[in-house]
Amino acid sequence: MFCARCLLVGIIGLAALASQRADAITLYSNTLPASSGAYFRGPPTVANLDDVQVNNIINLSQQPLAVTQVTFGIMRFPSAGAVDITGWWGTTTTTSDFPSLDAPIHSFGSVSLGAYTGSITSVVPVTIGNGSTTLFTVNPNFTDSPGFGEFAVGLQFSNNDTGNNWALAEYVPVVSPQNLDGAWEYTFATNTSTAYALEDPDTQEPFYTAYYLNIQGNVVPEPASSLAVAAAGLALLVPRRGW
Repeated sequence: MFCARCLLVGIIGLAALASQRADAITLYSNTLPASSGAYFRGPPTVANLDDVQVNNIINLSQQPLAVTQVTFGIMRFPSAGAVDITGWWGTTTTTSDFPSLDAPIHSFGSVSLGAYTGSITSVVPVTIGNGSTTLFTVNPNFTDSPGFGEFAVGLQFSNNDTGNNWALAEYVPVVSPQNLDGAWEYTFATNTSTAYALEDPDTQEPFYTAYYLNIQGNVVPEPASSLAVAAAGLALLVPRRGW
C-alpha cells in the first residue's frame, strides 16, 4: 500500500542530505611567517584586510563559497597583554589598479587571547570557526585575477597593545604571486578603506604585503545538484505497478 506520509518524510530526508556539505577543504593558505619577522597592526578603530585568492580549479563553476574556519597568525611579544580579535570579511570590486574593498565589511566572530606568558616572540595561530559550521558565505570577484575567485578577510584588535600584531607571510615563489601585494585598512567611523603596501621603515625597501592567513570551507553546490539528488530519491520512493 502506498504511504503518502512515508513519501513526504523521504523527500524531506533526501533534501536535507542533498544540502549537507562535504568536509571543509583548504580554500586559501599563506601560513609561513615572514623570515624578516615583519608584522603590522592598526588601532581598534580600524580593521586590516588581506585579499584572498581561491583557485578556480576547486571552484570550476564559480559558485559562492561557504567559509567555515579562519586562522590568523598573531605575533606576540613577551609581556603582550590580553586582547580580543574580531574577524571581518568583505567583497572587492575590480579597478584599473589594486581592487577596491566594498563597504560595508562584515564580522564573522571573535576570539579572546589571554596575556602572553612566553619569554620569546612567537607567531601564535588564532582560529575562528570549527571547520563545519558556516561562518559566512561570499560571492567572490571572478574578474580581478584571472583563474581565481577573490574576496577579503582580516581582523581588528580590541586595544592598542603593540605586543599583539598580525604577522606577515613569507614570499614563496609560485605560491605567493597568487596573492596580491597589498592590503586594505578599513575605518569604521567613515565606512571607507585605503589600500596600502608596507615597507621597511629604516631602508624603505618594500615588504611582501600579505598576511599569515588560512581559510577552510566549501564550494556551495549548485541548486540543480541538490534537486537532482532529491529527484532521484523520489523516483525510488514512488511505488511501481507490477506487470
